[in-house]
Amino acid sequence: YYACPTEPFGSWWSPDAKKPWHRTATTEVAIMFDLSPGMDPVTIYVSSGVLISGKVTDPDGNPVAQATVAPARTGTGNSLTGDTRYSVETKDDGSYVVCLPPSGDAEYNMMAHDGKYSQWRKFASGVTEPFRTKSGQRLENVDIQLHRPATVRGRVTASDGRRVKGLEVRAHAADKRGNRYYDPTTKTNEDGTFELSHIRPGEHFIQVEPFWMNAEDAPPQSSLVVELSEGETEEGIELKLSDK
Repeated sequence: YYACPTEPFGSWWSPDAKKPWHRTATTEVAIMFDLSPGMDPVTIYVSSGVLISGKVTDPDGNPVAQATVAPARTGTGNSLTGDTRYSVETKDDGSYVVCLPPSGDAEYNMMAHDGKYSQWRKFASGVTEPFRTKSGQRLENVDIQLHRPATVRGRVTASDGRRVKGLEVRAHAADKRGNRYYDPTTKTNEDGTFELSHIRPGEHFIQVEPFWMNAEDAPPQSSLVVELSEGETEEGIELKLSDK
């Protein structure tokens, strides 16, 4: 199999599986079976993954080590599997390699985050154009360039006097090419103010928790859409806690 830091299989399934969704191609970690003494052997099918490699660079073209590269299911702002299973770290020369499930009729794109999970270092994330893949395919030179970050500053308020310290505020990209596990996130200060940095250029939902899987579903008072340029600072963002 491929010399790859993630699983070499793109997907797997079994007609003998207990769960109906495990009888077609799945990327879940485990397939469930009904077991009994003397049962007949089960058949498990696997498909080859898609080997993707490239390099992550900073805005000046220099390689970025220990950045995180992850797939995003284009159009959802989420990962492929609802977790960080296919996230990998770049080497000293900025290179990465990852083995992913084939996209089939769907699309995904790659994104790069400057740091580990829950760590933001210097630059804002970068994303690739969406693409489709087939089982066993190899894609090289899928390079990703990071951006000089934009910043937003604002305040969260509550109508009933509740404390607003320590609430999470995030920036979620409206182009849906990000991966929500690496959305820029911060927490409010004692007076409800916040500074949210490491945002890539483009249109973003600026939101206070609780966060919704689809950013558009958040209550209007707790979410605001802003358009940001590279390196820009936007002041005066006002968010209100949802009563729901």
